[in-house]
Amino acid sequence: DGPDRDGDGLVTRQDFTVGMRKFLGSQQTKPSVYQSQGCVVPEDVDDEERQHFLIMMDSLGAHSLLQDQSEIWKLWAELRQNEPHLLGNLEEFVSKVTDQIRAAQREKETLERTLQKWVPIYMTD
Repeated sequence: DGPDRDGDGLVTRQDFTVGMRKFLGSQQTKPSVYQSQGCVVPEDVDDEERQHFLIMMDSLGAHSLLQDQSEIWKLWAELRQNEPHLLGNLEEFVSKVTDQIRAAQREKETLERTLQKWVPIYMTD
């Protein structure tokens, strides 16, 4: 099983490329692709495209805040294919939304702590 696939004694560029892919594929395990928590990108998507999306979502902290990322994925994939110059706008929008969600979560936690602090005082009166 050598690089000369057709057995003609010559290694063409295609023979070399296929052989190199096989070699690199056997040296590398599939989990080297960047993976995010809780994001399901369709299986038929190219690994590089999946990796770009997951890195973007993780860098914005959106993977832990947005449970259903399928609509963002669809929009991201469409923009990447048809209007890549607008991807920055989508990233900015997702960033702002995640910042607002984080702020709302902090406010909720503060209110809960305050409530827990005052409930015992009112319960004893």
